[in-house]
Amino acid sequence: METKIELKNQACILVCCFGLVIAVDIAALVISQQDHPECDGQGSVMNMDSFAIMAGAIGISLGLISMVLALCVWKVNDPMTDTENVRKQGGWALLTSLVFLVISIVGFVNYGDCTDECKQSPLGEVILAWCIIRIIGACCGCCQGGVAMKGQ
Repeated sequence: METKIELKNQACILVCCFGLVIAVDIAALVISQQDHPECDGQGSVMNMDSFAIMAGAIGISLGLISMVLALCVWKVNDPMTDTENVRKQGGWALLTSLVFLVISIVGFVNYGDCTDECKQSPLGEVILAWCIIRIIGACCGCCQGGVAMKGQ
């Protein structure tokens, strides 16, 4: 007997775009492991390399949890009839968006207190990119989650 996995609608989008969603997280983790002496001791809230590790790890973790919840736990076959799972996914989107908003703000504060040399280094640039991408995503997630929580 052959088992077929059919990816359509939301499942297809989640699986196909997952790499794009976490690309900035992977970049933050990779660049944080390189040596950036111009950023040593930089950052008012936490060290820049520590922030990049934390942000990348949280981004990948929340992305994986979100995908498992959407595909396995709160699976939505028909959004018009399965409003309970749509609302659960909306609540999760609101929660993760809040987390990303807070972390992005911390990242902007850290980035703003660094020297120009650190800001122009790969570490400074990836932290700024992470904050911009994640705060835009969080705003979109808040809108999406709010609509899902409100219902159709």
